[in-house]
Amino acid sequence: MGSTISTTQRLASSPGTCEGTDLPKVRIGSVYLTAMSEEDDPLARNGNWHRLSISFDDPRALEQMGPNLEVSIAAVTEQGTTLAHHEVGALIDTGSKSSCISPRLAPKMEGGMRGVRSLSHIYGLLEGPPTIRGLVRFKNGVEFIRDFSVLDHLAPYDVLIGRDILREGRMYIDGGTGHFRLYFPDRTA
Repeated sequence: MGSTISTTQRLASSPGTCEGTDLPKVRIGSVYLTAMSEEDDPLARNGNWHRLSISFDDPRALEQMGPNLEVSIAAVTEQGTTLAHHEVGALIDTGSKSSCISPRLAPKMEGGMRGVRSLSHIYGLLEGPPTIRGLVRFKNGVEFIRDFSVLDHLAPYDVLIGRDILREGRMYIDGGTGHFRLYFPDRTA
């Protein structure tokens, strides 16, 4: 049996106890680290998983803005070198096939491998939006390298996390309480 590594990110929050327990939270900036056994969390029962829990003090924020969180993103060169990291806001979007970045972030990703995303169409493949290769890192340390499409109209966010990343994990949303969780397998286990 493995264990779950958990990170809880609270937005506009204060220190207290871990969600659903009387365990104290350990504050590291705006992130709370908690320990949770597999038995306590049914979505993490079959192996080693990294859990990221995000809570909004006002549950209406989740309804109004959707599931969102802070991530770190860096450009990745053609040789695989990771450049400077930038802390930005990200929106989780289960309706988007691929992850995207805003035109506002694109200049900060200078040096990243560039490309163009092809889009399927009834008449074949069409040239789509430009892409920049980047490494996105969640607060629990889980990282993904993807080709991010540059997409207008993401404000106030700079990153959109699409199904190309979400398909590798699990997600739980409780709209009534303003909590959501992302789970990704521990790829080092």
